[in-house]
This record gives sequence, structure tokens and C-alpha cells, in this order.
Amino acid sequence: MSLRGELLLPQDALLIPAGDLSDETRARLRLGDDQFALTRPNIRSASKVLDADAARLVGYFREPTTVVNAVVRYAEGAGSEPREVLREAFPLIKSLERAHFLVPPGAEDANAIGPSLAVGEVFEGFTVIGVLQALVDTEVFQLRAPDGTAAALKLGRDEKDRKLRRAYEREAAILAHLGGEVAPRLIALGAPDVRPYVVAEWRPGIHPMAAADEARQRHDRGAVLQVAVAVAEAYAALHEHGVVHGDVHPRNAIVDRGGGVTLVDFGLARWQGLSNRLARTERGGVAWYTDPEYAAAREEERRPPADELSEQYSLAALLYAIFTGEQYLDFSVEREVLYRQILEEDPLPFVRRGAEPWPEVESILRTGLSKRREDRFSSVRELADRLRELLDASAKAPRAVPKDASGAQRVLERLLARVVPAGELWPPGPWEGPTASVNYGAAGVGYTLYRLAVLRDEPALLADADLWTARAWQAAGGEERPFHDEGFGIGRAIAEGVSPYHSRAGVACVEALVAQALGDMPSHGRAIAEFVSASTVPCDNLDLTLGRSGALLAVALLLESMWWPGEQTSEPLLELVPRMVAELWDELDSYPALPSARDLSFLGIAHGWGGVLYATLRACRAADVALPTGFSGRLDELAEAAEPYRRGLRWRRKFSGRDAPPDYMPGWCNGSAGLVSLWLLAERHTGDSRYAALAEGAAWNAWEDRARAANLCCGLAGRAYAQLAMYRHTGEAEWLTRAHELAEQAAEGNASPIGMGLTSLYKGDLAVAVLAADLEHPDRSCFPMFEEEGWPASK
Repeated sequence: MSLRGELLLPQDALLIPAGDLSDETRARLRLGDDQFALTRPNIRSASKVLDADAARLVGYFREPTTVVNAVVRYAEGAGSEPREVLREAFPLIKSLERAHFLVPPGAEDANAIGPSLAVGEVFEGFTVIGVLQALVDTEVFQLRAPDGTAAALKLGRDEKDRKLRRAYEREAAILAHLGGEVAPRLIALGAPDVRPYVVAEWRPGIHPMAAADEARQRHDRGAVLQVAVAVAEAYAALHEHGVVHGDVHPRNAIVDRGGGVTLVDFGLARWQGLSNRLARTERGGVAWYTDPEYAAAREEERRPPADELSEQYSLAALLYAIFTGEQYLDFSVEREVLYRQILEEDPLPFVRRGAEPWPEVESILRTGLSKRREDRFSSVRELADRLRELLDASAKAPRAVPKDASGAQRVLERLLARVVPAGELWPPGPWEGPTASVNYGAAGVGYTLYRLAVLRDEPALLADADLWTARAWQAAGGEERPFHDEGFGIGRAIAEGVSPYHSRAGVACVEALVAQALGDMPSHGRAIAEFVSASTVPCDNLDLTLGRSGALLAVALLLESMWWPGEQTSEPLLELVPRMVAELWDELDSYPALPSARDLSFLGIAHGWGGVLYATLRACRAADVALPTGFSGRLDELAEAAEPYRRGLRWRRKFSGRDAPPDYMPGWCNGSAGLVSLWLLAERHTGDSRYAALAEGAAWNAWEDRARAANLCCGLAGRAYAQLAMYRHTGEAEWLTRAHELAEQAAEGNASPIGMGLTSLYKGDLAVAVLAADLEHPDRSCFPMFEEEGWPASK
């Protein structure tokens, strides 16, 4: 580092006074009142803790300046001797430059560090579909290969960085040696005359800490132990291939759907079969997982290379975090203090981490975390075998009984008490939003009671449903805002259209379903006639919740419910289907191929291609008419838009142009939960198992996302129905367990984020009530006013 060369504190580096940080962050960083935190995203160094004097000196680098000039300015302000300031400050400035907190003004990272490839860009024949990481020296991207499979790209920023190129060549050689066992399969290595890169097979999954957290939330210690065993056995298998990973931490292990573990990021790995040019590697990694041998030699010129015994210590530290959710020590943010802790302090008992004592596990981890190498297990395989013995023993013990949906049941009972004729909501009801519609108003209450009556076989509830449907018609005929409310984003154009969720068509649909269940054929005929009239008014909107696809879906719902023979009221509905499908697809066929930001840019069920495809398939099946010629091509385009994420698949909410950041959600309306129903129906219709795989991937994404909105449209209730759909398809109890857990979270959460309370089916608590009843009868469950209800005709 030159004293006269200019340095700059980059624009994305933050120098934050302790007083501006939360108490939790201050405690974690152990900041005093007069200290500062220096942090910068996308560099490999941790945040630095500076005292007030150091922070004032660093502040002079907000504009390009030499070290000498910065020191002189600081000394003048502090009344100090510049040479003495330089002597004391030089090690700090040098360390900040090495860590990329201070950079030359013309350096590539002088501005914010961002990705060099954009989503949609083609790299060496692969298409970029996601940016996973953009560090100062290395970037990681998710790719789609020409054959449609996913891959991972690790890309160096500097083609002249020989050390980095050797690291990539070493990683490629090790991946080739492992041949897809324990690690991803190698696909490609960059040529010497381009930026260094490695392309490897994509392995879906989540990090072991997340997998263990899921198990802890279920109070399932056996499942936590299973995650730990899988991680330990992966490292044991790696060592048996002659490879030491060299960079143990949670993000370098991936747990797949079946509990198997893949290890990734072999940039610091060692293998005895490497050539001399590639064999030498530096030590590195996350400080919390550092072994005592490395900590003891931190000041030496040549630090000891990682080997199986040192990696055993790092692995035991990771396993401790998997079991408890915390590190094995209260580590300091000061690097020297942290290294001393690694050398001297014993791991904390589980109880100190708020975890239940587990003497057998704690004993195994203490051996792996022994400060003396000779006191550890002879190999990681021995450590893994000891954990495996505990797992095998625990498998013989009784398993925890899954939680029932008691919270959801309370919502159901509260609903029933409020909507019966003597309840507080029976007329007029303290309504917010449209008063008559299925989505917000009385028709939604009527539909809810209808579903409860059918599931519970309670005629009194069916009579109440009939009363609420009459209440909806009363509101539609005389109230101020029966179907529209600008404050809720529902304008007159939508309310006067054909959407069954927001117009008269929906009230007629619910009345027909209730009359069908009551066996009231005259009322049923009148309701069908009203539905046909309301569903054939002009409407420009194509989507499912606001427009013509929704009307088409409602036709399917009604046709599927007509179970008695010789039903003549089906004829006008049967005549509607080919006409509605033709009008819809004449317009859709003129749209460009997906992906496209024009016209129908959303992908999901409520407002996009998923809903159009689902409604078309349901209606054509119900009316026994041929699908439009463009249907299968559009279905495949949507399938190809799937992006692997964690253990599942996700789709962008919409195509919004190349420069806009991708946007995803797990809910029914514009996310993965709603698409589960489409893919399962496509699999039933075609017999093609790839659609079932898409459904499973979408259901995993609906389960894994941590978003906590509770409602049916965007939130937890809708995601629970995705799990129920997979349960009905597979019969696997784990999907039903997940549905129960999401239902409980929905019941505990705020199901009415915009103040609609119990009176909204899609945005309020009505859906949680229906969900509770569906969980009582999961084989007969269906997403309200969307999925097939299981009437004899639909079978």
C-alpha cells in the first residue's frame, strides 16, 4: 500500500455510531456508547468495530485522499503529531484496504458491488435465471442450460487474478474427482483466456440450520438429530474420497427434500491427487468454525493446512449450531479475542443456549471440539457413527404427535357464533368493503356456510347459507357499494364485469350451489339463468379473479356440481363453454410467447397465465370439449418458467422487463401455492408425471417461505390448501402435517391486514374457518370457490 496513492471509502460502506443501532445489534457487536461499526455488503470481511478517533480518521476517506493527507488533516484537528498518528494508524488503514473497506478511486469496487450479469443474459450458452451472490471477487448465479436443467455458475471478476484462477481449477478438479458423490457434478470450467468460472450441477435444498429450525418448531428432536447425522455422514464420505473441504459453515451444505446432504464451494478444499501447481491452498473460512490449530498459528507466515482432524473440530462446531441454533461459545467480534476463545474456552452446555439438555449428543460434540487433536475421534466417520447409533435408538421411541388445528378450530367456532341468524353479524352486519360479493361480502359468508354444511353434513348450516345468499341479493339490489369500493381497489368496471368473486355472477353461482345442495331445483334453475346473464356482459379483463377466466371457472364449478341425471339447467352452461373458450383464446393466441412483459405479464393464478390455463382446463373437462390448440404450448411455456429455489420451484410474480428485479411470492394469488392446483390437474388430464413434479416443487416453495400474511388470497391459508392438494394427490401424511402447521400460523396471525375481519372470504378469517373444517375431512378438502368440490359428476 502506497502512502501517496489515493484511497476512498466506497459509497456502500457504512460507518454507523453505536447509538444508531438496535440494542440487539449493539450487544452482538459488543459496542460501547462511543464506538462505531464499519460495515460493507458483499465483501468477505466482517464488520469492524472502531473507536471514535479511528472513525474520525476513516471519515476523511469519504472523498479520495492519500493516507498522508488524511493523517495530516486528522492530526491538525486533534492537535496531534502527524508522524505519531501515522505510526499508530497505519496497521488499521492497511487492514481496511486489504478487506476492501478502503479502495483506490478507480477500482471496480469503488462503487456499490453488484452482479456483472443480468437475469436473462446468456453466458456460455446458459441463461442466467437468478443472482445468488455478488462478492468483491466472486459471483454466483443460477443458470438454465439449453436442455432446461438448472446449473450453478461461480464466476471470478478478474481474469488476471492467477490465485483465483488456480482456486477455480482446483475446485473443478475436485468436483470431477468426486463425480457427483457428496458434491455437485462438474459441467464446465472456464478457458484460460476468459474470466475464471466453474459451472456445476444445481442441487436443490436448504441449509442445515434451516432444516433443523423446521424440526425444532415441531419439537421433533429426532428430526434435528437426523439433519446432524446426514451432515456428519456427508463429511465422512468426503474424507473417504481423500478430500478435506477446508471451509465448513452452514451455507456450504445443502439438505434436499429427502434429507440427503450435498457439500458445495470447494474453493479452499484439498485433495491428495492434485498436481503441485494446484495443491497449495490458503486457509480461510468463517471464524466461528475455525479449529484451534489454525487459531494458534494465526501470526505465523505459513498456517497449517486443513486436515481431517482439524475439519472434525469445524464440523463439530457446525453440528452444535444445528442442535441448538446457536454457536458453541459467545464469540467476540474482536478477532484476537475470538481466537483466544477457540484456544481456551470449553463449549457451553445446551441448557445455556435455551435448549433441552442432551447428554449423549453433548458428549459426542465435546470430543469433536477437543482442543487437543489427539483427544478427538480418530475420524469423522467415527463421529458420524456415534450420532447414527443415537438416531437408530431414537427411531424406536414413540414419535411426537402432530399438532392439531386447535387455533383454526377456535376461529371456526367463533365464526359460527357470529353468522347464525341470532349472531352479531346478522343483519345488517358491520361491513367494511363491498357488502354483497363473494370476496368481501355476504355471498362469501353464504359460500362458507355451504362448504361447512357439506363437509359436516349439517342441514341447519345449509339453511343459514341460503339466508346469507338472500342477504347478498338484498345488498346487491339496494346498498351503496354492493360490489365496488375504491378504497379496496375494486372499481365499478370490475364490479360490473363477469368476475364471480366481485360481481352479481358470483352471488348467482353461490345461490345455485346452495340450491343444488338443498335439492331445490326451481331455485337452482333461476340461479343458473341469472348466472348466465351476469356472466355474458362485455368484459375486457382476461384474468381469473377480475375477469373472463373467473367466469369460465365458475361455469366449471356449476357443471361439476350437477349430479342428478337429466339436469336440463346444464344446457345453457354447456353452450357457454366453447363460446367463452374461443373468445378467450382468440385473444391469447395473439400474445407473444412467455416470457413477455406485454399484455398478460403475470404468471400466477389470480391475474396471470396460471389462472387462464387452469380455468380453461377445468371448463373443457367439465363440458367435455376439446382444449384450444394453443393450450399445451402455453402450459409448457409456463412450466419452463419454473426456477429451482431451496427444495422447491418458484415462478416470478410477473415478467416486468429485463432491468426490473425478479419478484416472487408463495401465496395462492400470484405465487407457487395456486400453481399446485394447475399442475396436479394437468397431470390428471395428461398422465404426464412431469406436471406432478412441478406441483410438488411449487408445494415445497409454498411451505418453505417465511412470509406471514394469514389470508386465503396471499397468505398462509392459501398455502395450507396447496399442502392439502398434495396430500390428496399422494396420500403422504407429511403434507397433511404441513397443512395443519400453516393453518395454526394463519389462526394465530392477523388474517385481516386491511380491516375486513370475519366478513371476507379471501382477505379475512372466513377462509381459516373453512380450512379448519377441511382439515377435519382432508380427503374432501378443496380451495374455496376454486378447486373441484368432489360432487359425483366431477368424478
